[in-house]
Amino acid sequence: MTLDDFEIPVIPSVHAQLHIATILSKAENLIAQRKESIRLLDEFLKSTFLEMFGDPVRNEKGWEIDSFKNYGSLKNGLKVYHEMNRFDYLEYSLFRCFVGL
Repeated sequence: MTLDDFEIPVIPSVHAQLHIATILSKAENLIAQRKESIRLLDEFLKSTFLEMFGDPVRNEKGWEIDSFKNYGSLKNGLKVYHEMNRFDYLEYSLFRCFVGL
């Protein structure tokens, strides 16, 4: 092989390089803004949960604590059964949420 066998890419003009750099910089700023938005939404979600239900560890709102076995049983990690009540369910990926009727 000789040097004639290699292709060398043509470097764009300085103007084109600056244009590309500007676009990439704007994209980087948008990504940073999106990450900050996600962080703020996560913080809002956590604070809303705490406002509605209180800290689950401290049980500040005095929620009744009961055993899951009083409401149903977990089979294979996916299904909940209960003999006494009829349940309708909504399926979210691998988890099923049952609402008693």
